[in-house]
Amino acid sequence: MTKIAKNVTVLISFIFIVACVQDKNTGKNNLSHADSIRIVDSLLIVDSLIQIKKEYDDYISEYFPYTVIKYSNLKNEYVGFDSPKAINTVAKIENDYFSNYHKGISKYYGSVWAGSAYVELGEGAGGWEWDNYKKELDSLKIKPEMFHCMVYTMKALKAGLGENYESLQQYHRQIYNKTYYAGWSMAHILTKHFGWKAYLFISPYSQEYKRCIKNFNESKIYFVWKQPDIKLENMFIMEQDNDKINKLLSQHEFGWGFSYQGIHNWITRFTVLKECMWDGAPCAKYNTENNQYLFRATEFTEFTDYYSHVIVFPPKE
Repeated sequence: MTKIAKNVTVLISFIFIVACVQDKNTGKNNLSHADSIRIVDSLLIVDSLIQIKKEYDDYISEYFPYTVIKYSNLKNEYVGFDSPKAINTVAKIENDYFSNYHKGISKYYGSVWAGSAYVELGEGAGGWEWDNYKKELDSLKIKPEMFHCMVYTMKALKAGLGENYESLQQYHRQIYNKTYYAGWSMAHILTKHFGWKAYLFISPYSQEYKRCIKNFNESKIYFVWKQPDIKLENMFIMEQDNDKINKLLSQHEFGWGFSYQGIHNWITRFTVLKECMWDGAPCAKYNTENNQYLFRATEFTEFTDYYSHVIVFPPKE
């Protein structure tokens, strides 16, 4: 029972006592004991319904939030990297997406969602879902932008690096030739050529747990299959070292990260892992498969999609 319901119950009980006194003095029982019980029961039912509605609203808000991403107003602490600019670049994209998701249409869409939209029949007069989406954007003179995890994180990295971004691209061409950007390639270049520091976060459930432990103890490196290793500063065991992990993350507004040999990459904003979901629909009306949002934020220590991660942080002044 909530505090309000308890107060109402006390009030009804007081009314009942007053009614009994009045009955004794006047011989008229205007509020019987049974009536007062029925009133209290009714209030309890209402209170229960209010609680159910609150839980329902919480459920709805969890899955259909009108999300507003907070912008950074912090002073930059890094050398050769503008953390607030990187954070605000992606925050602006996220806010644009979420502000249009429910009652409008967003120009941002997931690459995998687009693949399904090419073969998914749209509502109304017919045609493919992608065609309907594109026609709607064309009518608004809006150019669509495809997103997946690498596109999302590279936008943040480019904004933060500024003039250093061209140097990063040159290193990538020299080391990886025509191979596309990856979480591990960026991590290697940033640690080897830009002075960033890399840390390993590994769960005992990871398929590469034993190998990671062995490589760290012997050489302090994270092994990437058929690619250059990544030099590590330290290693943390997920769950066991969560307090230490949060302490480290709390010292960094920005981190570049990837999971399990680069299968997925993301950024961190202090203790929060921020990622792009490539199956995310551009807005609710085109989310026929009930996919996730295009962008998602999770406390890093609660992220369990994968069980091994590397995060690299820019050097501080």
